[in-house]
This record gives sequence, structure tokens and C-alpha cells, in this order.
Amino acid sequence: MYPDGIRPNRLAIPQSEPETVPNRAPSVPGDATAPVQASSPTAVDLAGRGYHQAQDNLDVFNRTFSGQEVRNDPVLLEMRAGYEQSVKQARAGLKQAIETEIKAGYQREFEARPTGAVYDESTIDSHGKAMAARYGDDPQMKQDVEAILAEVRLDFEVNSTLDTARAMGDPRKALDYLRSEASKLSPEAQKSLAGNDEVLGWKRELGKLDGEAVARAWREFEAAEPGTSDYDLKRRVLQGALDDLRANAADPAYAEATLKGVGAADFKSFVDGFYRIDSANPNITPGNFDFLKGYFGPLAQVVATADRAGVLPADTKKALFECGPAELALFLRSAPQTEGMMRDAMQMLLNGPGYTPAGNFAIQQLMVGMDQHPRLMQELLADQKSRDLLFGSSMFAPNRGTDYEQDFARALNVALTPGQGDAATQQKAWTALIKSSDDRDWRSYPNGRKDDEKDRGFRSTIDSHPLLARAMAEQFKLYLPWAANQQAREYGDKYPIQPLPGDALKLDAALSADQLKSFIAAMSSDPQALDSLLNETKRLFQQGGLANLTPEMLNSRNRLPLQGQLQADFALFSLVLAGIARADLDELGRRDAMADALKTVVVGYGLAIVPPGAAPFVDIAISPLTTPASKRWADLIQSVTNGEQVDAKTIFESTTAAIRESVDLKVQSIAPELSADERKGMVNDMMGQYESTSLREVLEKYW
Repeated sequence: MYPDGIRPNRLAIPQSEPETVPNRAPSVPGDATAPVQASSPTAVDLAGRGYHQAQDNLDVFNRTFSGQEVRNDPVLLEMRAGYEQSVKQARAGLKQAIETEIKAGYQREFEARPTGAVYDESTIDSHGKAMAARYGDDPQMKQDVEAILAEVRLDFEVNSTLDTARAMGDPRKALDYLRSEASKLSPEAQKSLAGNDEVLGWKRELGKLDGEAVARAWREFEAAEPGTSDYDLKRRVLQGALDDLRANAADPAYAEATLKGVGAADFKSFVDGFYRIDSANPNITPGNFDFLKGYFGPLAQVVATADRAGVLPADTKKALFECGPAELALFLRSAPQTEGMMRDAMQMLLNGPGYTPAGNFAIQQLMVGMDQHPRLMQELLADQKSRDLLFGSSMFAPNRGTDYEQDFARALNVALTPGQGDAATQQKAWTALIKSSDDRDWRSYPNGRKDDEKDRGFRSTIDSHPLLARAMAEQFKLYLPWAANQQAREYGDKYPIQPLPGDALKLDAALSADQLKSFIAAMSSDPQALDSLLNETKRLFQQGGLANLTPEMLNSRNRLPLQGQLQADFALFSLVLAGIARADLDELGRRDAMADALKTVVVGYGLAIVPPGAAPFVDIAISPLTTPASKRWADLIQSVTNGEQVDAKTIFESTTAAIRESVDLKVQSIAPELSADERKGMVNDMMGQYESTSLREVLEKYW
């Protein structure tokens, strides 16, 4: 029943006289007898043949019996284990033969030199290279020798490093040495040492000692009388014990042992008691926090390391979350924490403490590092309870050692950046923010709300804290093509609106154009946020329907595709203009914002008629390519900027004339064969779409 030429538990090295053909591929059952060579084979030759014979035996067995057959037959299972063991033993024999030959070569060098020779990596490399070269005609043997030489070199690198570290006689000194040598070692040696049982033992031993030292120093410091020399001495001892954690704080084995050494009770006592916060009136200055971080930082890093590796002791985490919310947050802020730890902390605060002064303080502290956790931030934005708390007015004042608006805006910006966090959760966050800005009463306040008329909710928070508006605008502008498409589909159903490309950024299709206008209104209360939206709008106009007109479109009897392209342009303009109309701006602010919006369409279409390759220009009013009507319009807008009174009718007519002239020039440039009447009719069709944006009505009401 055995495969031809194989017997169970057969020795890997044949007992008969070994083959004597130099550099020949290993024999397999059925080979012809090899001719005799002049020189005797080396120990490496013999070991290599034995290794290859063992591999051949295993290969034949595996080809003869299927995996299913072997799994169902205990005898075959035992046989395969025997062949596998033979391969393992034969490879070990080859490795031993290679090492022996290298050491023999080193010994000859040592004896031949008056000053001796050093056995190191270069010795292994030089002898190993010569050894591998002997097998140039045997690729398999050469490959095996080179692979084992790499192992021999790695073994030497690891063992020699360990020998030196071991000689230190102290785990801290041994680990310090290994850390100092790490950059000199190969990545493979570093990995081997990191998982070495002896090294792990040093880490656990030192972690336990250091953790116990921290607990002891804390108890002694806590018992000392403030204001005495003993108190200052005990504080320095505590600081020293904590500083000792820094060197190995990033290692999971050390971190776990340290926290066990500290113990849950002393850990809680330290976090809760080292720096007491008045829960009714919490406060901390940046200088205070820097001082506190010097104490909390090392242990907070140890906690983060253990948590990241999944070895944080359960009683340690339980003790941490039994601390006061302010103390918990200050501790976590002292070193970058895992998303899971931050999520648990925020959830604990949302379950009650977050609505107290101490809870507000805690959230302010945690927000400092929230930009490192975009998925968590998205979850918080998507949930109404947490979103209301984060945008609540109590979170922004007073300043308690952090700049909450700045920290929140930074986290908001990262969470809303495409590709950050979780895509589905990010969509939910956008939907929640847009719906939160919905304002059905905007028509009642044509000149914006006064302070006592504001709802104190989301819109009011955005009005009062412009960094939030800027963060949202910076990311929402990337979705303006989608928003324009939504607006066009909702209000331009008689035109065939082309779908967006498959890779275009999109938000929830259930969001209405009305909700998008309210969201734009919320952001438009800040001039910089509005400027970001308008600059992107101008860029989109420059690349939009007018820029993409083709002779085929103009000459076609079917004007619907052309009208569909233009509709997306005009829908975008209408969307932005309606958002400005709803913004909480006074009369002067709204007029300035509308003037800026008018610039986007006039300048954008002005740029759309610039021939490809023309030099770029900054201001359409000074461009040699500017049309006469555009120049007149620019002068008029400048008059408005200078404070002159210009009525809405004049503004509308001048804007329309400038756009008409740009459209006419574009049509004339790409379809010169059209007659004047044909061109005029086509331009009239396009301008009819433009006037459907309700620009006249908006200007008359809000200019």
C-alpha cells in the first residue's frame, strides 16, 4: 500500500554509499546509477541530499494520497507525520552542517592570523557566499543553502544581542540595551527579539516592579502633609517612579504587567486624587494641564498601549471609569487613546454626567484629540442626543483650558472628509447635520434674527461659532455638484438631467433641495465659509454647461441635452442664492453676500468663454477678454461695494446682460455658421432657463 520507493519512518539519509556526482539535483526513486566523482562529498553535500530525499518522500506521499484520504485514515495520518518529521530533522541537519563548515573556516582564519579573527555577521556572509557559489549548477540546493544561511545569520544576530543584554544582570538595563541596539538590527532580528520568551520575561518582571513602585510612591505622597519638605520629597519620588514608565510604555507586555503592579485600587486613587477638580466649577489652565500631563502622561500611555493590544486588565478599566468625569477626561487627554476607550468615555458622559458642568468640562478635554477618531466623531454627529450636546451653547463657554470651538471644528472637518472613518456612518452624519439646519420660519426674518429671536439650537451655534461653519463648508463644497443635481431634478423635470458619474461624491438622496438650502444658509452666516462655497461654485461654472457646449449640441434639433446641462448650472446658482436669502444676515450683510454670489455666475461664465490655453487672470473686470457688458457689471458691483445705493432692478438687468453676452460669445465661437437670428433664438432659450432661477424675485425681496 506504500508509494513506490517509500517506506514508513525510513531514515532521511540513505544508508548506502552516497551519490558522488558533484552539484547534481537530488535523487528520486527510479533514478539511474550516478557516475563516480573524483572528490569526496562534503558534510553539507550529504546533508543536502538527505534533506532533498526527505522532501521527495513527502512529495510522493502527498501526490499518492489525497488530503481527504489522509484525514480519514489514522495510519496514513501517522505516515505523513513521519515524513514531515523526517523533513524537519533533515533540514536541521543541513543547517548544522552549514554552521559547522562556517565555524571551521573561521577557526582556520583565526589560527592563520597573529591577531586572530572575529566571528561576526561578515564572517558568516563571506563563508556563506563561497558555500552557496559551489552549487551554481544546482539551483535548488543553492536556494536552500542561501535560505539557511539567512537563518544562521539571524540566529547569530539575535543570540549575540541577547548574550550582551543578559550579561547586564538587570531587566531595566537589558531592555535599555536592546532598545539602544534596535536601529542597528535587521527587521527580522527586531521581530525575533520582540517575541523572545526571555525578553518578554524581562518586560513583565520590570513592569511589575515599576507598577509596584508607582503605587508605593503614590501612597506615600498621598499620606504626606502638603507644604512640608517631606511632601515635596514624596512628590519628586512619585514623579521619578512615573518617569521610569516612559521608556517601555509602548510595549504591551510591559504595560499589562505595570498596570497589574499598580493595582486597580491605587490606580483609581491616583487618577481621582492627584489633581482635584471642583465639579461645580471645573477649570484648568493650559499651564496647569502641562503640569498634570507630566504626571498622568506616562501612566495614560501605558493604559493606551495595553488597551490597543487587548491586554488592559478589566479591573483597571473598571476603576478608571469609576473616577470623576473631569479626572477621567484629563487622564485620557494626557496620551492618545484608542477609539474604543474614547467611545466608552463619551458614552459614559452621554448617560448623564455630560450634562453637568464637570461633564461639559470632560467633553471639552476629550474633544482635543477627537480628530484622531473620525469614525467615532461621525457616530456622535449622527446621533441626535450626542449631536445636541456637542453643539449645545454650554459647551462653548467658559474657556476651561481648551479652545472647544477650534478642537470641535478640527474634529468635524476630519470626520466629514471623504475617505475618513466609515463611509456609511459619514453619510448618516451629513444627513443629521443637514436636517438639523432646517429652518421653516426663515421667511419671517428677512433681515436676519436678532439675538433674542434665535432658537439657541444648531443654527444659532453655527452663527456664533464660525469655525464650525468653515469646517462644514470646506467639505460640503465637494458635494455641490450632487446638490445642484438634486435641485435640478426637483425643479427642472422638463429637462433631461444627466446622472452624476458613478464615482462622484453623493449624499442621501432623500434630502430635499429645501433642506440643502437651509444648510447652505447656516454656513453662509460666516463670510469665510460662504467664500469657500462661492469659490467652488465659480469653479464649477467655469467647467459647467457653457464650457462644455459643442457644435453638435447647438446644431441638433433636439435641444433637451443642451438645456439639461445648463439646468445643472442654473440649479447650483439658485441653490446658493436661496441659501444666502435664508441666512441669518442683516440687510447690509445679505446684500454683500448676494453681490458675491452674482460674481460667481458672471465671472464663472466669463471664464467659460476663455479659449483653452489662454493665460489665467484674477479679475474679470481687468481681463482683455472681458465683454463690455461684464465690464459695466463689474463697475456696478464695485459701486455697491463702495456703499453706493443701487436698486435691485438695475442689478438684475446688468447681471443678466453680462451673462447673455458671455452665452452669445460662446455660441458664436463654436457655431459661427449660425445666422444672427438663429443665434439669438438659441441664446434666448438659454437665458429663459437662467431667469427661471428666480433671481429677479430674490433680488427684489432681499437686495
